[in-house]
Amino acid sequence: MGTSITASGHSLWLLPPEPQRTRLATLMQDLARAHDAPIFPPHITLLGQLPDRDPLETTATLASRLVPMTLTLGAYGHEQVATRWLYRYVNPTHELTWAHAAALGSFPHAPFTQFTPHLSLLYGEFDAARRDAIMAAHPVSDEVFTSSRLELWKTEGPVEDWQGIGSFPLTG
Repeated sequence: MGTSITASGHSLWLLPPEPQRTRLATLMQDLARAHDAPIFPPHITLLGQLPDRDPLETTATLASRLVPMTLTLGAYGHEQVATRWLYRYVNPTHELTWAHAAALGSFPHAPFTQFTPHLSLLYGEFDAARRDAIMAAHPVSDEVFTSSRLELWKTEGPVEDWQGIGSFPLTG
């Protein structure tokens, strides 16, 4: 693989439901293979870099307080950060913003970062011309779905080593 990306700790992910998950996963896998980049599942990171050693119980409690959320994927976005090189914005609804705040309250040792809800499509560090070509080849329009699961992932080390360690329904 051409791009080596690593992370630390655990992450809380909101998942798109079927059939959006499969459609997004197929697009993301195709992009990753075409650009020699890591493959990862479609998700919206609610909170990342959790340093807690055993966050399962806290995640289960948090999920029991959160309600299923209607989320809208919007336009493309990009940053000069490998895990945000190409993504789609997620409309920051009241429910989503509250869920992020609740996650911060549940994990007080998590680093505070600006919350920009998004769904990454491709990790890497490539030039702008490549990104522009990808966006031109894959036009988007708003896409709405309801996320009703919170997953806990161990995001330690390279992307290929990341693993889901808990999945919880949003029942609040």
